[in-house]
Amino acid sequence: MSGERLAVSLKLTASRLSLTTNFMLPKRLSRKTIYKSQWINLHVDRVKMPSGKIIEEYHFIDLLTDGVVALMMNLKKEICLVKAYRYQTQKIAWEL
Repeated sequence: MSGERLAVSLKLTASRLSLTTNFMLPKRLSRKTIYKSQWINLHVDRVKMPSGKIIEEYHFIDLLTDGVVALMMNLKKEICLVKAYRYQTQKIAWEL
């Protein structure tokens, strides 16, 4: 399967998935940057969880470079996606 075909296939599959959710998301109350460079930043956030609990020191590493992912298919040419919440982006999204 060519890279172009695979991208179209993933786009069509993702458009059929429901990304709606009723989850409450954590809220950043404050941020202190501990380290900053052209490759990586390190932050310590104060975060209020949906339960109301306050996390005083939520450490967050912000990588400023590109990443890589391995894409695998089973024999039916299906791709496994995981729906996950990421604090860094404040979104629930599908991931490989």
